[in-house]
Amino acid sequence: MTAVEDRPYDAGRAGEATIDEIWPLYLDNLRLVLDSVEDLLENIDGAVALTADHGELFGELGQYGHFQSIPHPKLKKVPWVKTTGTDTRTRQPDPDFSIRKMDDVEKQLADLGYR
Repeated sequence: MTAVEDRPYDAGRAGEATIDEIWPLYLDNLRLVLDSVEDLLENIDGAVALTADHGELFGELGQYGHFQSIPHPKLKKVPWVKTTGTDTRTRQPDPDFSIRKMDDVEKQLADLGYR
């Protein structure tokens, strides 16, 4: 992995990469996520909203990524789309899968900054 592939936003901020180099990496990552979303939509019935928690900057104000301290409209506009899923049963849950204990979930949420 190149330095640009590993830390594209840092490379952009440092002037070591252009938007033309960073944008395809962003799209590759998005495609990877959307492959999993496709799996989900083939295995769930009903309405689904796909969203993110923030937008991204790609060179605006010389910034790449997202920051809480920059009130740029592209960071405030959250991407989302509504769609539907139809369960075709192409994937089934692992019968040996065990749901985590609630205290594990609470710890994970705290570790992520939600508590």
